[in-house]
Amino acid sequence: MGDRVLGNGAAELRRLTAREREVLELAAEGARDAEIAHAFHVEVTTVKTHLRSCYRKLEVDGRMAATRVLLIDQKKIVRTND
Repeated sequence: MGDRVLGNGAAELRRLTAREREVLELAAEGARDAEIAHAFHVEVTTVKTHLRSCYRKLEVDGRMAATRVLLIDQKKIVRTND
């Protein structure tokens, strides 16, 4: 079973802080938590905290669903009714 998109994610992207958005964008590109932490000179736990905050604000239950919301917003994928 894949990650669920619960809310109106694209509209919710505005609720993210600039750093949360940056972290999510790297995660969406496939970067691992440790790679993101290294890029921003923070601990892995900080990256995980940012990602959890993104999931909560976007009303999604994981990394794949958050990535989907981001890509829909960037118009890199088309939203389907599934």
